[in-house]
Amino acid sequence: VGYIVGNNVYNHNADEQVKQIIDKLEYQGQVRSSIIDNVSLGVITYDANGIVYNNKTIELMDGFLDGSAVPPTMDAFLDKFEQGNHLKSDYLLNIDNTDSAIRVNYNNGNKIFEIKILHKIYDQTRLDIVIVDDITQIKDDERRQKDLAANVSHELKTPLTVIRASELFINNITPDNMPSYDQIKTWGTRVVTNAVRMQDIVQDFLTLSMCQDRVPMTIVDIGEIINRAVASIAEYPGRDKVDIKIPEDMYYPLVYGNDNLVMRVVINLLTNAIKYISYDGKTAADRVDVTVSAVGDRISIEVSDKR
Repeated sequence: VGYIVGNNVYNHNADEQVKQIIDKLEYQGQVRSSIIDNVSLGVITYDANGIVYNNKTIELMDGFLDGSAVPPTMDAFLDKFEQGNHLKSDYLLNIDNTDSAIRVNYNNGNKIFEIKILHKIYDQTRLDIVIVDDITQIKDDERRQKDLAANVSHELKTPLTVIRASELFINNITPDNMPSYDQIKTWGTRVVTNAVRMQDIVQDFLTLSMCQDRVPMTIVDIGEIINRAVASIAEYPGRDKVDIKIPEDMYYPLVYGNDNLVMRVVINLLTNAIKYISYDGKTAADRVDVTVSAVGDRISIEVSDKR
């Protein structure tokens, strides 16, 4: 009797242990599957017979499969996404290498994807793991940065040329050949104007570069930002010829954003209004109005010059 009872207890405990192990493995598998199914990367695994696994992301990835089914075999995948990107040749050259990964880009309309293929051996079975990432935004950011650098270089040429031209003027000054007050004033104004222009270009470049990264966001007081923007351009060329009128009551709903970037936008609007006013033949100062209004759940800032 003791043997039978003891044996039954042992079997019962063993069954419980096995059940716990199975439950744990199932749980771990569900967690892994859940993670893989919810990442932004598309994943497909192939063996010699075809698809072993693919996550939902690869089926829903906008612009990749375009509504068609996941290619059933690795060969079919290579045929579908070979685009002069050396996908097939790179795959064949690395077919026996389990230490490296193949990386190629695939373009489809305005979408760009990176295809990465890994080779793994599992229980003497070769697996090809395909990972697809939508890198459209990354490539757009890279293109913008290149365009921005090219534009900044081009924009800096003009003010630099004017400033360098002043060297000739300075070199021609001698005790016996002193320039007149008007000549000094003219060249001094040119240098200052173009130096400010270069400063604006560099500041715009830094601002746009900052926009590529995550910036801290806080609760922003629009009234305070407008006051700071107006104060910051006190020495801007032509500022003394312009009256800037801001709202008397600066009580507006607070907004969520980056105060430095918002202020930079307001400064750009104000300096543009000052820069492009024609002062020829005028005896009275021009007026620049800053108006703020609520538009739905947003705040509108408008800068207009009265000519």
